Amino acid sequence: MVKDDKTKYEDLYLRWSKGNKTGLFCCASTLLMRSYFIPKYKGENENHIFLTHGCSTQGEAILTLPKNTKHKGIDYSFVVDYDIKTGKIGYIPERSFSLNELEVEVVNLKNGIKKPILFQNICLIAPEESCIDKMIFEKNRVEIIATLIDKNDKMREKTIVEKHTLEF
Repeated sequence: MVKDDKTKYEDLYLRWSKGNKTGLFCCASTLLMRSYFIPKYKGENENHIFLTHGCSTQGEAILTLPKNTKHKGIDYSFVVDYDIKTGKIGYIPERSFSLNELEVEVVNLKNGIKKPILFQNICLIAPEESCIDKMIFEKNRVEIIATLIDKNDKMREKTIVEKHTLEF
């Protein structure tokens, strides 16, 4: 949806509804960028609609629109991985950008709980999500596996596989 006002060549508005409930999400300045940044339908589960879009040159973002429309849509940038079926998203939180430490936060959209993991070893790759090898999503847990530089190796040549499990 494009509003017929001064922003009509800049902002994109997404409207969704279920029954008589309607939600509206503004994608500010999206029309000024490449089509890569325009959200595209990816899938849905019982509670949310998932749309993917670019958030940087290589990064992916997920826009989640709640079906109950009591809540607002939320855009998650720098997504590592996600699972539509379980409603969980793993992403690099803004607070950890440009640090040698790797932090991943996982949100469970069903109940809104967010859980961070701070890896002990070093990620020297940018974007940081490239250090994550795999995320395994299950109903009540998420396992995150990363290959990192051993923090005790002064030459920064030795890699180490680090695993973390979050219980939801």
